Amino acid sequence: LLMPMMDGYELVKALRQEGYKKKVIALTAFELKEVRARCLVSGFNDCITKPIDKKNLIQSLMKLSAQQEPPAPSLTV
Repeated sequence: LLMPMMDGYELVKALRQEGYKKKVIALTAFELKEVRARCLVSGFNDCITKPIDKKNLIQSLMKLSAQQEPPAPSLTV
């Protein structure tokens, strides 16, 4: 989440404002509930902590892959 120039919160907000619909998982060293809540409010679909726990990563990926993607807009001519 902490990056030079633009942090992860700002980045995901910008992506969502531009219409990016794919899943985004935050990776952070902070295990605080407040950080997780801020991630979700900012537009992340999930938040996992470092060091990466293989079980948590797989659970997050399984949960997100089970969620339906919004349908793609249809083009009519």
